[in-house]
Amino acid sequence: MLRNLYSWVRMARHEDRRKAIELRIEGKSYSEIKSELGLSKSTLSDWLKKYPLSEKQLVRIKEKKPQQIERFRKTMASKKIAQLQQAYDQAITDWIPLSERELMLAGIFLYWGEGTKVGNGYVCISNSNPKIISFAFNWFTQALNVPKNKFKILVHLYSDMDIHKEMQYWQELLSLPISNFRKPYIKKSQRSGLTYKSFGHGTCNLIISSVELKEKIIQSINAISDHYSKVV
Repeated sequence: MLRNLYSWVRMARHEDRRKAIELRIEGKSYSEIKSELGLSKSTLSDWLKKYPLSEKQLVRIKEKKPQQIERFRKTMASKKIAQLQQAYDQAITDWIPLSERELMLAGIFLYWGEGTKVGNGYVCISNSNPKIISFAFNWFTQALNVPKNKFKILVHLYSDMDIHKEMQYWQELLSLPISNFRKPYIKKSQRSGLTYKSFGHGTCNLIISSVELKEKIIQSINAISDHYSKVV
């Protein structure tokens, strides 16, 4: 029985070698043969060292490489997109929707990073990312119960931007009337001259005049930072 098994393995090995040589004579590269037969490059190198490719065959392989590289890039890009989508879907399952407590904490940490800490009379979060501004607005209105009429919006724009269009953009994003907006601050510099173009709509400042709200947010930040700054 063992003799028959050994004989079968030898025959299979012989057949693999015959196919490899046949493909090599046709002008296939080691990588192409490896992909087709599932053999290691070291094995192919041993079997095919007496079967070098002709100049014409080498030219074909060199011309084909850019196409192979592009296919590889597209394949890797597709895999990356699928991987990111899987992570996104898992995050939806894990976190959405946020509880009231989670939303409050997320907003506190956002303010810790992006909010204005100086000045006692007003609360302000500034950012060029519309998603951050949208989240901050929802935090203020849902977690902190700030009425929409209490917001004053100041938009920073560049001189070469369409001022009316950008103001309309922020109005629609926040679903606020023009009466909530201050006169935009127009920088003398131009956006076209910037290396970093940001998100293309200038910087939006959400401003609320409230000493009480400012104290509540800042002291929440202080309480959390004091507790977790201790070395355990």
